[in-house]
Amino acid sequence: MKNTFTGVVPSYWSLANLIQLDLGANQLETIDWSFLSSASNSTELQLIYLDNNKLEGTLPNSIGNLSRSLQQLFLTENNFIGTIPSEIGNLKNLTILQLGANKVLGTIPDTLGNLDNLFILSLSQNNLFGEIPQSIRKLERLGELYVLENNLSGLIPPSLGGCKSLMILNLSHNVFQGSIPPELLTISSLSGGLDLSYNQLTGSISSTIGDLINLESLDISNNQLSGEIPHTLGECLHLESIHLEVNFLSGSIPSSIASLRGLTEMDHSQNNVW
Repeated sequence: MKNTFTGVVPSYWSLANLIQLDLGANQLETIDWSFLSSASNSTELQLIYLDNNKLEGTLPNSIGNLSRSLQQLFLTENNFIGTIPSEIGNLKNLTILQLGANKVLGTIPDTLGNLDNLFILSLSQNNLFGEIPQSIRKLERLGELYVLENNLSGLIPPSLGGCKSLMILNLSHNVFQGSIPPELLTISSLSGGLDLSYNQLTGSISSTIGDLINLESLDISNNQLSGEIPHTLGECLHLESIHLEVNFLSGSIPSSIASLRGLTEMDHSQNNVW
């Protein structure tokens, strides 16, 4: 890692006893995936770091033939194109899947719901479109989900409420429509942040937002939300940052906000709020 290697990543997954492959932060350009169709693949490989290179091409369907022992797959900050193969759902022991900051397009495969050991899933800064698959509800161990800066659309699925271990959820900079599902606001494990900003969300903010008792950062700015700020927001006692600006909110700031002793930042500008 952090060298200046260029050229091709060889098919190291054909090495029977390989446990970790770390070639991150180099200048590598392509990957030789050929041996992934072979029965001689490593069965011990647990970690693959190929992030922050110049890797191009598509992710092959045979990526699902990587070691079933694989726990972490880092492919961020490259130039991958094409779609995410549905076969990636075969990697049942993955705990971290990082595909952010590429040029991947298409829809999020439903088979990601098979990765029930996932803790971190990052698909941010790509060209993904369509809806978040309903199968996301099966990821009960998922702690961090990042799909920001794509072209995802449709409704935010209420099935996200099934991700009972979520600590960070970032759906910002997409084109989600409809209301914020109340199920999303009942995930009490959310602590690091909830970011739904820069979408096309409408409707009011549900009073169930008060159930986010561990939340530190809330950003629902730059949408088309209306109605009043619910007084239950003052029940989120760990809030440090609130961004509500550029919506159609109205009414007064609830007095309950004064109970948020850790609040250091609140922006409600460009609303009809006083």
